Amino acid sequence: MAATSTITVDPDYRALGYLIPGAGITPRVLPVVQRVASLSDVMMRPINGVRATDHEAEGASVRVYEPPATSAPAALLWVHGGGLVLGSPRMDDQRCSILSAALGITVVSAAYRTAPQHPYPAALDDCAAAWMWLQTHAVGLGIDPQRVVLAGASAGGGLAASLAQRLRDEGAPRPRGQLLVYPMLDDRTAAETSLDGVGHLVWSNISNRTGWTAYLGQPPGRPTAPPYAVPARGNDLADLPPAWIGVGSSDLFATECRTYAQRLRDSGVPVDLVMVQDAPHGFDTLPAPGKTQAFLASQYAWLTETLELPPFGSAAVHALAGPDRIDGAPIRASAEILVGARPEVVWRHLADHQSWPRWFAGLSRVVVTGRSYGVGGRRRVTAGAARFDEVFTAWEPGRHFAFAVTGSSVPGLDWLAESITLQPVGSATLVRYRQGLAARRGFGWLWSALLGRVSAQLAPSLHALSTLAESDLSRDL
Repeated sequence: MAATSTITVDPDYRALGYLIPGAGITPRVLPVVQRVASLSDVMMRPINGVRATDHEAEGASVRVYEPPATSAPAALLWVHGGGLVLGSPRMDDQRCSILSAALGITVVSAAYRTAPQHPYPAALDDCAAAWMWLQTHAVGLGIDPQRVVLAGASAGGGLAASLAQRLRDEGAPRPRGQLLVYPMLDDRTAAETSLDGVGHLVWSNISNRTGWTAYLGQPPGRPTAPPYAVPARGNDLADLPPAWIGVGSSDLFATECRTYAQRLRDSGVPVDLVMVQDAPHGFDTLPAPGKTQAFLASQYAWLTETLELPPFGSAAVHALAGPDRIDGAPIRASAEILVGARPEVVWRHLADHQSWPRWFAGLSRVVVTGRSYGVGGRRRVTAGAARFDEVFTAWEPGRHFAFAVTGSSVPGLDWLAESITLQPVGSATLVRYRQGLAARRGFGWLWSALLGRVSAQLAPSLHALSTLAESDLSRDL
């Protein structure tokens, strides 16, 4: 029996340990798990405003999600997870409908036959049929067939990677990119019995061995595997579409994801690899502050760039959100500090956009995209994987600075406004920072988590601003 060891898991994600029995999925319990999973899939529903329809034709079975408002003639072919033995498109109704609404694109989710009832190549053949269905029906769906990304999570991510290799070799229409969310890539991981007792949440190596064995029709890790069955076994990874690969460091698949990403890079394929510290398999299904938000933001930002989509949000939505709207915002935060310097000294750091990363926590870059001052001036700020386009809605030197967000790489924003007022108190300044926003339906949890993180950083940020201003004052003296 393999020695038992443990991995570090962020406390916010430990609840995921209740999803799968601790012993993992064995061949003996697999039929029961399959029945339970099929019942739970029926209970899923897309978010409001997204139209979901099922289609069966030309050897393909797909579920199509159409957004309430289209931003661009682009699409995404999604492949659900389930360890190659479970699942259906309905299990990802929430994920796919949110993707569709946030990006303003059509999402086509592929249905595929699962093992052991249908071993390789059934699943991959079904995904290939779904891809060709999308290509054939693209024009009718308002899609540019050359602006489509392959995507999937877990086993679906592995199938997407395999499909990218197969489409290249068959000379079929190529995807614009491949978005692989904690993908199941390498059967040789399942052959490592030393991993059986590590305690990976959601998907253990015991479950992994069951899935790969059922799919391959033989024990995993054997010297040979059928072509395209195991994407990590592909000998030639050159000339594949650009990839985004994301996985948690506590995921069973972390090592194989890193290895595959490096092999793609060595083959000349552009890769964005996102590794989330102490996150287990499927962690993004829980709205934990910070990590989940950043993980999703990275995906949306990559998809926006790869599919050439307009930025999220719109200046036309509710016009410009001025500072007067903040107090009535559904989600808001504020902080204040007494700075030992005059308002005009503090103002220097508000008006100097390159000063902001020095004091505002989490902000890494500011680029002026229009006039650098006055109402109507514009800039773009970068915080981690997130980008925000801002327009100044108040510019009163020494008194008031405010802005509204007109576009964001983070989905689901209705409007966001921020305001900084400077009030003289003798030779000091009372600085008050306020933020307020409204999220679109279904995105409240995401923006509450984001603003909660920012709110926790406001006091340290204002303290850093105070330090800079007081340092300026001492130099002036």
